[in-house]
Amino acid sequence: MNTLAGTPITFTVFGATGDLFARKIIPSLYFLYTRKKIPESFSVIGFGRHPHTTESFREYVFINLKRVQSDCTVRSSKGFLELFHYHRGEFHDVDSFTELKKRFEHNDMLRGSLSLKSFYLAVPPELVRTLVPHIASVAPKGSTHRNILIEKPFGKNEETARALNAFLDEYFDESEIFRIDHYLAKPVLQKLLHARRDHHLYETLRLTERIKEVTVTLFEEMGVEKRGAFYDGVGALRDVGQNHHLEMLALSLMEIPDFTPRAVCSARESFIASLPKLTDGHIIENTTRAQYETYQSIPGVAQDSRVETYFDIRFALTHAPHKGVPVRLRGGKRMSQIKKDVVIEFDCDHTDSLHIELEPVPRIYTKKGSLITTIEEYKDEEPKIQYADEYAQLFLDSWHSDHTRFPTKKEVELEWIFADPILETWEQGEPALKTYIPGGALPWETD
Repeated sequence: MNTLAGTPITFTVFGATGDLFARKIIPSLYFLYTRKKIPESFSVIGFGRHPHTTESFREYVFINLKRVQSDCTVRSSKGFLELFHYHRGEFHDVDSFTELKKRFEHNDMLRGSLSLKSFYLAVPPELVRTLVPHIASVAPKGSTHRNILIEKPFGKNEETARALNAFLDEYFDESEIFRIDHYLAKPVLQKLLHARRDHHLYETLRLTERIKEVTVTLFEEMGVEKRGAFYDGVGALRDVGQNHHLEMLALSLMEIPDFTPRAVCSARESFIASLPKLTDGHIIENTTRAQYETYQSIPGVAQDSRVETYFDIRFALTHAPHKGVPVRLRGGKRMSQIKKDVVIEFDCDHTDSLHIELEPVPRIYTKKGSLITTIEEYKDEEPKIQYADEYAQLFLDSWHSDHTRFPTKKEVELEWIFADPILETWEQGEPALKTYIPGGALPWETD
């Protein structure tokens, strides 16, 4: 790992007045700041078209910080707010980036050293191709330390993901690209690797006992809310199944020769590559897709939308040592309860199941009847701010050039190879789209 110890960091956020910046980036940076993990020489440049000054931008940052950290004051957060600066510009305007480059050069001259230029794209996917060439021009390859962080969705299918990867390769080395799947930074999934390395119980069960079924569930009580237009162009499988579900499944079962970043990434790639390519017939018989009843009334959603807000996919693993093990992937909005976990059920006398629970109680445990044996547990005594600790970890990792918690180029493409046949069959109308009442029972479930 290249820690770039002592290197100044300039963190430039494109889309700095958008929802993503307000909900995820500000709390995450504050999380780092309050824990004294912000690098010694660090600054944030918000790039946006809004006519902010640096002073008004800091006021904007404080207003959004106050929403998630109600006890903070202007005085108590003064040092944090002083990290933020504003650069007004247009994403399509060459002059805006010329001025940004001059700003970088001036700051590096004042510091007396080259900073790491870290670029975060908090923008809709269609703007990535617009921004990347400009970003590369303000931090030319070989002239400075640099990296780029890109949010999901990364493409819409295998073809578009490959094209986007090829496009990025023209401007950045793979070592400089960080594709975000924030689930890889969830504390329980971080502890999962520790549990597999340090606790013999987990690996003994995984390798020696017969697995009856593995179920990965991501159920949320909340709905699409204000994300109607975005969600209606994506759907549940693209939103969480193609990425979060497959990453959770891989982390739970993959073979790990050692725990170096490259080995962990390669292990995820190998596991996802081993997943079966499902046929139309299998998909029609073994998947369910559904939409909650009030979904089409959400602003931005088509009145005749056929987009799924729930899915259930069943298949069997094809690789050793788990060949033939049944897998179930389930995800849904407006469900009756929050449930985010991986459950591995065993056919043995001493243990019924192994649970990797993200919510509502973050922990890893085994269960026999009503007896629970904890393997790992995540406790944070401070109030939980959604996404803050996950994105904070991802930012730190990217600044330290650690790719362990980031999907690789190959990994993303392999995930689409698995998801594409399902999406294509669904888009042909098979199986029929079901409906369910928000927060109610699923009428097709009998158990």
